[in-house]
Amino acid sequence: MFLHEATCDTKLSDLKHSITKVICPGGCWMQHAELCGTDDYASGPLCLAAMHAGLIDMEGGYFEVFQSDPLPKYEGTTRFGVISESCDSVSNTYSFQMKCSTKGNSEFSITHAVCPSGCRSNYVCGTNLYNSNSSVCASAINAGVLTDRGGAVTFYLRESKGTQPCGILRSSFNFRKKLAFEAVKTKVNVCRESMRNSVPVYQGPKERTVKLTSTNV
Repeated sequence: MFLHEATCDTKLSDLKHSITKVICPGGCWMQHAELCGTDDYASGPLCLAAMHAGLIDMEGGYFEVFQSDPLPKYEGTTRFGVISESCDSVSNTYSFQMKCSTKGNSEFSITHAVCPSGCRSNYVCGTNLYNSNSSVCASAINAGVLTDRGGAVTFYLRESKGTQPCGILRSSFNFRKKLAFEAVKTKVNVCRESMRNSVPVYQGPKERTVKLTSTNV
């Protein structure tokens, strides 16, 4: 599994994908860092934000980061010895859990995520194959692999060819319908078990009786 190896100086804004797996080194506590936000962060050192959220400690660690649409305002708090400030809206929000507006330009060809509820109204462009600017969760609802109640979803990054309805992008994504896959898997297992139980056992030659009639004489 590929991990983005951050340093203590890596900023949230240095992340270029909507979903990224990160590993931070130890010793990233900073007394006067300009970290903004609580749970949803606008700016500041990436590893310090993870410490403020309680995901890692002074020894560092691994976590996932999700980009989403900006909020009107970000509130500052003090958590786990880390102070964050309040600030106004910026270009992106960085969180440690999936949001309804998180887009499909993941860092990975196969991405597993958990969608919150209430994502149906978010932006979607495409049918079956979705533009990477689309909301992953709303696209999953459109594809029929998820309901508006949310849940786990897996999506697959594809290389785009040509112009899409909502612009020219280098990548798209799609889903595999879980129910159809499970049905095929179950059918294969049943057939295999049926074949195993129906292998004929050789019991030697059978006696053959010929009945003579007047036409045989």
